[in-house]
Amino acid sequence: MHTMLVLNVAPELEEELVDCLLELPEVEGFSSYHVYGHGSGGLNTLAEQVRGRRKRMQVEMIVACEAVPRILAQVKTQVGGDGVYWEQLVHNRGRLGTPGD
Repeated sequence: MHTMLVLNVAPELEEELVDCLLELPEVEGFSSYHVYGHGSGGLNTLAEQVRGRRKRMQVEMIVACEAVPRILAQVKTQVGGDGVYWEQLVHNRGRLGTPGD
C-alpha cells in the first residue's frame, strides 16, 4: 500500500528539506511548491495574523506506507523546525505512457 505524504514547512527550511528527501532511498521523487497557510495557529507572527495568511513550502510524495515513520524521523532529525505533515491513502498509481512516446 502507498500513501501520499504531505510535508508543510516554513519557507526558510526548503533547502534543508529538499536535501534531506533527496538522500532517502524510500523517496523516489516529490513535488514542491509555495503555498499560504490560513488559520488561527498560535505560531503566526503579528504581521501574519493581520494578513490572515502565512507563507509555507509544501512537499508531496507517494511512498510505501511502511516508509513513513523512517522518512518523518529523518526529516525531524535533519530539518526539524516549523512544520506539519499528513497522509492520504493512495488507492491507485501509475504512469501515463512510456518515455519516448
